[in-house]
Amino acid sequence: MHFFDTDGDGRVSQEEFKVWLTSDPNKWGPISGADSLGNFAGAYTAKLQGAVASDMKIFAIKVAIKRYAMAFHDKTHDFLQIFQKFDKWKTGEVTRDGFVRALEAARKFASGGIDETYPEMIANYLFNDSCRFLDYNKFLKFLEMQSVPPVR
Repeated sequence: MHFFDTDGDGRVSQEEFKVWLTSDPNKWGPISGADSLGNFAGAYTAKLQGAVASDMKIFAIKVAIKRYAMAFHDKTHDFLQIFQKFDKWKTGEVTRDGFVRALEAARKFASGGIDETYPEMIANYLFNDSCRFLDYNKFLKFLEMQSVPPVR
């Protein structure tokens, strides 16, 4: 697997496999020490677990965003009003703290409930070290673009 995993992410992508299928075996060269089975199995398992953990984290964030999209589908104006309450300078932007507090406040109005860990999870994803403010109108538009199953 290490031989095919050219980007070293612990997985063989479809693109990496296609490249291998179309490559010339005469140009492969010898198997290197890194391709041996020495401690490779343990190293590969650790790298794969890291990739799975990363995938699970992204999946959890998608679930959290989808939950807010479902809770406020056709109620964007209500959600906007919650954000405006935490927009101290009326700029259309909130700080990370204001964003989390707005999502926490919105949880109280969501039918069916929203997990209490979702506000921090979404904020951790959207606010990196260089991001001080978030345009909440863009966030609300992003939620509106999520496909929401019809209510039965």
